Amino acid sequence: MTDLFCRKMTWQGHEARLLGNGLVRLLTLTGGGHIAEFRFERSTGLPALNPLWVPPWRTIEPYRYREKTHARKYGSALEGKLLSGLVGHNICLDYFGAPSPEEVKQGLSQHGEAPNARWRVTGSQVRSRRAGLALSVDLPVAGLTLTRQISLCTGESVAYFEETITNQRKVDHIFHWTQHVTLGPPFLAYANSKIAMSASPRGRTFPAEYEEGKSLLRAGRDFRWPLAPGADGKRLCEERRWFHSGAQLAPAAADRILLPAPRFPLGRRLGGKPRA
Repeated sequence: MTDLFCRKMTWQGHEARLLGNGLVRLLTLTGGGHIAEFRFERSTGLPALNPLWVPPWRTIEPYRYREKTHARKYGSALEGKLLSGLVGHNICLDYFGAPSPEEVKQGLSQHGEAPNARWRVTGSQVRSRRAGLALSVDLPVAGLTLTRQISLCTGESVAYFEETITNQRKVDHIFHWTQHVTLGPPFLAYANSKIAMSASPRGRTFPAEYEEGKSLLRAGRDFRWPLAPGADGKRLCEERRWFHSGAQLAPAAADRILLPAPRFPLGRRLGGKPRA
């Protein structure tokens, strides 16, 4: 009798797929391709805490967002389309950040088409030691197609992702391809959590203002961790606060980027390793 499974379900009103291997479970949404949940099964006796952020507001399928109907609740098309369905892990493709005002008028929103589009389930498979799910999404404006394979293997608390991007046009296309993970409470709590990463102390704040006058940090400034330049001219220590609009320089020779987020009372940490 195998504990492996891959099945269709509904999560908070969203179409979803759930994979499990008896040890951990992973839940992904077809709206935006977001990963909403990755945790231990309760039957294991291990803490079944989902480390991924779940918004405190009621969400919808992002591809159903219409500015006239939903702007009051989620914001304008610039960020509202993404916020209407955002949860946990989302992919930023084919750009990271905000579109231009002209692009917003054409229907584009934060972080590109992929996290706001409807993804297709192209296959699922449960074998003796592996459960797998295949998804795909077309980006008509960018002219790209993304395919994603997600796998869970027997006895492992690891989720494997394999992604391929195909250019559907006959000209080169420069694009951003970012895995945007948001952790949330109760796993990540200010009082007893700390984020550490394998990176240089050299950093630079985001080049543009964030949230129009609500930035905590000054834009486009170099700094050394953990003292960052505050918007009021004072230096802020970022070591034990949420990090606002900054980037650290990763070592050139690093073959992995580990972002352990220890939940000290539980002794749990979360990390990832990219693979070419």
